[in-house]
Amino acid sequence: MESLTYQFFVTAFTGAVAATVLNILYQRYMNRPQGIGINVDASPILSTLFLDKISVKVTVKDQNTAVEFDNLYAATIDIENISNKDNEEFEFSVDFTGGDLAIYAEGSGKNRRQQIIALNSPGISNPTEQLDFVCKPFNRRDKYTVKTLITVPQGSRSRNDIKLLFDGKYRAIEQGTYGS
Repeated sequence: MESLTYQFFVTAFTGAVAATVLNILYQRYMNRPQGIGINVDASPILSTLFLDKISVKVTVKDQNTAVEFDNLYAATIDIENISNKDNEEFEFSVDFTGGDLAIYAEGSGKNRRQQIIALNSPGISNPTEQLDFVCKPFNRRDKYTVKTLITVPQGSRSRNDIKLLFDGKYRAIEQGTYGS
């Protein structure tokens, strides 16, 4: 009888320890940093093939203001929720480095139920090196796109890095970077 009681308590204790360990592993797995798929594609508006021999400028007009640019890039930033969780919203920022400035930015989802809201809007009269967005909702496999025009410093022949920033509970999974 005593052996049976001892065996029962050992089995119960071992089962409780195993259940606790499995629960800890499960919670760690479920609360791990969630994956966000990222793709950044940026290329010059004008071909740089003959720019050493000729000068080409693009005029961009915003309401009543017109500005000429000779180093203008178009960038597309794709964000996809590849995690195992749905979110009511997802905030992220886009930072440009090395003097690059955004003069235009527009976000879109795959349908009218997906909203991407720009928290700050650049313009040709107020270019910025930082953009902030909120995606609502941000469910599994939801995709959003940000299209932006970037001007690089005078005399520069290429754009600098485009950095995406978001909360530490997410991790970036690059799905490719194209363009020059």
